Amino acid sequence: MLRYALLHEGTHSIFNLLETAGISAQELVRSRKFMNISTQPDVSHWEVFRAPANRVLPNESSNRSLLEFVQIDRFRSNVGRNIADAKDGLTTLAKLPTARLERLLAEHVDSVNYRLDSWQTALFDLRARAQRNLSGEQRKLGLHLGSYGYLENLRPARARRVKIPEDVLPQEMREHADNLFLDPQNGGYVHTPSLNHATAAAILRSGYLTHASPAEQDKLAVNLSSARVRRAKYLIDGVRNGQSLEALLGYLFERGLHDWTTRAVEPVILDQLKPAFRKAFPIKRTKVPQQGITGDAAKITEDFSVTNGLDLARTTTPFPYGIADLSSLDPKQAAAVQQEKSNLENSLDSLRDVLTSEAAYQLALGNFDRAGAVMRAISGGDMPVQAEVIDSSRGSDLSFTNRVALHFDPGLTTNPWPAIPLSRRARTEPAFNKWAGDLLDDPKTIRCSVQTNDGAVTDLVSLADLALQPHDLVFIIGKKVEATGFSELESRVRYFFAQKHSLADDVIVKIEFANSGSPDLTVRSFAEVLPLANAIRELAGKSRPLQAQDFVPTSKKVTAAADNPGNIDIAELQTRVTGIRAEFDTLFADLQSKATAVDVAGLRDSLINIANAGFVHAFPLTAVGSDQAHLDILLAQNTSLQKRYTDTIAEYDKNLARVNDPATKPPEKVALLCDMARSFLGDDFVVLPRFSFTNPSEIVAAFGDRDQLLKYIGTQGVTLPIDEWLHGVCLVRPTMHTFGLVRMFSETFGANFGDCRPIQLPYRVNDNWLAVEFPEGTTIVHDTIATLQCLPQNFTPAGAQCGFLVDEWTETLPQKEEVTGITFNYDTPNSAAANAVLLAVTPVETGHWSWDNLIGTVLDTFERAKLRVVEPDMIDTLTRVAPLLPATIAEFTTGKSTINLDYARNLASVNAATLELSRK
Repeated sequence: MLRYALLHEGTHSIFNLLETAGISAQELVRSRKFMNISTQPDVSHWEVFRAPANRVLPNESSNRSLLEFVQIDRFRSNVGRNIADAKDGLTTLAKLPTARLERLLAEHVDSVNYRLDSWQTALFDLRARAQRNLSGEQRKLGLHLGSYGYLENLRPARARRVKIPEDVLPQEMREHADNLFLDPQNGGYVHTPSLNHATAAAILRSGYLTHASPAEQDKLAVNLSSARVRRAKYLIDGVRNGQSLEALLGYLFERGLHDWTTRAVEPVILDQLKPAFRKAFPIKRTKVPQQGITGDAAKITEDFSVTNGLDLARTTTPFPYGIADLSSLDPKQAAAVQQEKSNLENSLDSLRDVLTSEAAYQLALGNFDRAGAVMRAISGGDMPVQAEVIDSSRGSDLSFTNRVALHFDPGLTTNPWPAIPLSRRARTEPAFNKWAGDLLDDPKTIRCSVQTNDGAVTDLVSLADLALQPHDLVFIIGKKVEATGFSELESRVRYFFAQKHSLADDVIVKIEFANSGSPDLTVRSFAEVLPLANAIRELAGKSRPLQAQDFVPTSKKVTAAADNPGNIDIAELQTRVTGIRAEFDTLFADLQSKATAVDVAGLRDSLINIANAGFVHAFPLTAVGSDQAHLDILLAQNTSLQKRYTDTIAEYDKNLARVNDPATKPPEKVALLCDMARSFLGDDFVVLPRFSFTNPSEIVAAFGDRDQLLKYIGTQGVTLPIDEWLHGVCLVRPTMHTFGLVRMFSETFGANFGDCRPIQLPYRVNDNWLAVEFPEGTTIVHDTIATLQCLPQNFTPAGAQCGFLVDEWTETLPQKEEVTGITFNYDTPNSAAANAVLLAVTPVETGHWSWDNLIGTVLDTFERAKLRVVEPDMIDTLTRVAPLLPATIAEFTTGKSTINLDYARNLASVNAATLELSRK
């Protein structure tokens, strides 16, 4: 066999050699069964082997035979490579022991017998090695990666599918192929805000599908509806703030009982049941041991006057839950109590569902420590953590800041109600006073009806009669009641009425704020105006003063001092506050002089002056009378006020020293000065510090180009974009709701609230207002400030400024497309893809792959895999051919004119050896 192989390789090498000389010798490599039977003589392999090289090959002088000539070193790496490799192989085999050679021969025979695929696979390996050994541009680097699978005898399980109409799909997904089916046992899908949420949902849904049964349909069920999540979040936040779960659930239960009692339609009285529930389900008082104290604990935690909601929710005792008082309830009351008990169980279950979902979510994130903490919280060992699974915020391309600013002209000192002298409050903030006065309109046309209880005296009192400036009216309506039990506004109305008609203090009067006493619509009642005044007061209280920082984007450098970023004029503010102190010193000195002089009328006038200046609870408690009783009341009021004022100026002086201290930072000085002003004018008085813009040129440019911001939205059919935007934000933001009320009331009365127009910083030419729709492709800066300016008065960017920052919030522009997650129930097949790497080698080197070749590679691979499962022992079961196997088939001829493998030649030597052994 080795000789046959060596001669064959020699034949191929000589064939290659002759090819280089242009001689075609196909007879050498082609099987020839018969020779010399045609008219032309045939040349045998042996004749070619012995032919001299110089007689066959031109340009060769060697007379060696072709078989010897092809083996010289010159041809070893090219045309003679076949025989050279064969000789190298024989050299390797010659060094092996006989036993190893015998084993290799048997393995070789086995391979070409029933493991022919391994021999063929070796050819694939040769092709792969040849392609890898190419150099230069001939070698193609890289691999094409893909997946493959092989499945036999696949048939649809018709009993498990239900045909559904195609119209359930969107139009673009319909194929009209009548091949849409639904698996009735499918577990459905869950659409989630993110892939991590989808993973958590898959864990929870899988648990439910695995463990739920018709008998236990709610086992491992999770319900994360918005109402349940809000209830669970309430409980989690409460526990994090130090409350116990028992108390929180108790609050919910008792609140539910109260809501049944107070509802407007068909109330069910249940409030009286709270003590019974608290007694039946108490929150146990816990004794806390103290170190060093033996016996009973010296400290007991505070008891709760509320039902133990946790025990009530967990109880399985049917109604009436062991409470005797509930047995006497009527059917409606019993049903309401059971409904609240069910709501309580639902609240506790919602907490469990959220925490279970949080644990699954943390597992999906790979955060096992946090998942463990959540599980401990479920078991009651730890305080609940913040639930991240309920956060589903959308992605954003950018964010910008929305601000609403109400500007005043600090240089404006006009008196809106000229007939009434400017009060201390009005002179402190004249621009705000002017704006409020313009909205409230003429005080003479704002009236109420007043009469004595017996109806003997009747009169009309106008706002002008009370001598109040707009600023004063706005802030006194929110004051607490006076010592008389009336509000300050009621006290002032009664005082004027009593003074005018000389009514004693014990005369009961009736004030009708809703009665203007006139059918003229231009005359308004107090009741019509007070909601506007109250809204102005609330707006001022909820807003904060404007400062330069509010108009500077974060990316811009400012010229203000580093320690005064608001660029506030502290000296001007201190001058105003000092003036307040000086005026009150004069007022209280005058009050004391009237008290010393025992001047009853003077005392009343001085008290009114102090009250008009803004000092709370200073309005005189008696209106008419000069006897000793009235004098004593006024003197006592003076004593109380003087003491309060002494305390006020002591605190004022202390704060003033801090303001004058060079070490005090400007922001702290501003806060101190505002507190000092409020100590005189009332805790709810709003001080508006003056400031200057640090970027006036940019403000001027943005202010002058305001129309450009609304140009695009105007082309989209939106005629009132600012009004529509304000309507939307006023519905969702509390401060803006108050702002909207003031604006609505003002327009109702025909007053000028102020022009509202947007500006946007940093300024850019041809910009668009980001708060409303803007054109596609608009360049957006992340630190953009979109400010809606309301300008009821003159606005000069280069001058001093003051006003309210009504509201501010960060607006995010959501992405048009979001990466969300969908988890769906997938019925995993019983078979699986092959867990092996398949290296495909092209059968034909064309420079590219074809689909048929790839498919053929996969199919051929699995067919060979089937052949490889045939073992030698299995051949013995084939009784008819087993005696002939293993066997090899070789080509041979009886003559010696061709190279052949005739095993019969071995028989003579074998027979001779056998005969020799038998003789011995």
